Amino acid sequence: HEGVRTRRWKLIKFEELGDVEMYDLEADPDEMTSIAEDPNYSDVRARLESLLVQLRADYDVPADS
Repeated sequence: HEGVRTRRWKLIKFEELGDVEMYDLEADPDEMTSIAEDPNYSDVRARLESLLVQLRADYDVPADS
């Protein structure tokens, strides 16, 4: 799996399972309820996924690792 975290948000992608989890660490610090599929947070998810792609490129991490 791979992920990205900011002060408020955490996104984890489980490529092998085709699953994504996302948490609002301010509202849910114990990461009990994933909001990855909640349409109210689709813009946040898109930003985090873009950040993850950028970090991968910055650190030259292959897509399948």
